[in-house]
Amino acid sequence: MAFDPLSSNGKTADGAPLPKRLLWMLSYWTMGVAVVGTVGYFIRFWIKT
Repeated sequence: MAFDPLSSNGKTADGAPLPKRLLWMLSYWTMGVAVVGTVGYFIRFWIKT
């Protein structure tokens, strides 16, 4: 089940066309990479200080 916050008729994107689902997958992947990168940066900053 894919979550689609911009969906007008519900919260899932299961019936959405494939490009839209792939776009959400890419956005979730980007958010995950950003979160892991930010946490890693602060851990590295914390170790240096």
